[in-house]
Amino acid sequence: DDPATRDPQGLDAMSGEWSGFVAAGAAVLLFGSYAVPTKLVDTQDGLFFQWVQCNAILMVGVVMMFIVGVYTIYPIAIIGGAIWAISNTTVVPIVDMIGLSLGMLLWGVTNMATGWAVGTFGVPNLLTPDPAASSPVLNYVGFALAVASIFIYLPIKSTVVKARGATAPLQEDDRAPLLVAQSSASTNDVEQSSPSDVASQNDSAENATLKRKVVGCSLALVAGFGYGINMLPVRWVQQHQAPTANPLSFALSHFIGVWMASTVVMAGYSAAKRNVPQVNGRAVLAAMISGLGWGIAMSMWFIANSRLGLATAFPIICTGPSIVATLWGVGYFREIQGLRNLLILAVAFVATLAGIILIALSHVV
Repeated sequence: DDPATRDPQGLDAMSGEWSGFVAAGAAVLLFGSYAVPTKLVDTQDGLFFQWVQCNAILMVGVVMMFIVGVYTIYPIAIIGGAIWAISNTTVVPIVDMIGLSLGMLLWGVTNMATGWAVGTFGVPNLLTPDPAASSPVLNYVGFALAVASIFIYLPIKSTVVKARGATAPLQEDDRAPLLVAQSSASTNDVEQSSPSDVASQNDSAENATLKRKVVGCSLALVAGFGYGINMLPVRWVQQHQAPTANPLSFALSHFIGVWMASTVVMAGYSAAKRNVPQVNGRAVLAAMISGLGWGIAMSMWFIANSRLGLATAFPIICTGPSIVATLWGVGYFREIQGLRNLLILAVAFVATLAGIILIALSHVV
């Protein structure tokens, strides 16, 4: 008798789908808010900050273990956490190469599409598909609207907000004038060069820019795929090893994978930096709060996946946080300003909410 199948807290006795939607709602709120502390401190290059985050995430896993009274570790589920942590380390280079907007678009769509496709069609010989929704057409339309909403967010221009004592990363729009200024400063050198040399230099610069974009877009797609499959090992355990287990019993195993992979990355990074990594002690508390929020949100996602299936939970939880995060940006950080941006934001909100509502209705209509 697998102890993970016990349910001392009575979670599995709850009505299935409504508890899944409640969990999805909690995940949306927390995923949309967990990054707020990162706006208040200087995260340096992000690797130390992420490692502290992952220590807090591991703490959440331990707490979940005591809450459900299950002390079983699932090695397969550890793999999923490691996949997430490794995927997450690509965010900084992606943003540097192609910018935050395009990066989030690519990894967001890939993440959502991967989870939705696995839930809808399954994986041959590994995972069976989710039970069909009452109205598959509504689910498909809702998924399409969720994807469209991500594209709608892309044209929104945000205002850079610097943390106290921090140098804010340059946005795509911020980089352009800098490059122009550098070119102007080198005017004398250009004038002394022959037209063929100038043409050759321009071609080299264009090729280098194109290469960076190709590499950045490829990394974003790989990261999105990693985000999309990081829960599949837990799903496999649910289908093949512990089909009646409390969904929260998998949290510790998954979070151990997150912590282990991030610790290996941190060790390698510290070695590459000759034991002088970029560390901001004032960012530790913010990183811990952020990690606690992420860990609880992911735990709620486990419940939503179990109650609703991947084809429903992924579109809701991948798009819903964008509403919460942009509300933080508009109401608190004042990052999104101007009538044009606010109109685009309103359209994106409508598309996101419509997609979520249709996906929810696909279970009851």
